[in-house]
Amino acid sequence: MNALPAVVALGEILWDLVGDTRRLGGAPLNFTVQAQRLGHRVALISALGRDELGVEAEAALRALDVDTGLIQSASALATGTAEVRFAADGSPGFAIVRPAAYDAIELTSAHIQHIRAGE
Repeated sequence: MNALPAVVALGEILWDLVGDTRRLGGAPLNFTVQAQRLGHRVALISALGRDELGVEAEAALRALDVDTGLIQSASALATGTAEVRFAADGSPGFAIVRPAAYDAIELTSAHIQHIRAGE
């Protein structure tokens, strides 16, 4: 059987704020974690702020065994958050704070070479 293909995800890492709790998320991060659990080699390109939430996110990524080599630092922006609110019928709504660190992602030729090399 051939090796599973490499997967590259690009986009937000953010904290979902639900009442007094927070959970690390963002569609690209969720996809990355699930693809990795299925055995794929995965790279995630995103950015975190240089704030407390960014430090906590990076620690959580390491605990999930997500490669942080392509996670960038955006010193001028906060780590992404989405406040989750529930309507009377229980359906969720999201208030996403923008701009956030992931809005400053830079995809450089060095990143592309890194990905092509499978590093």
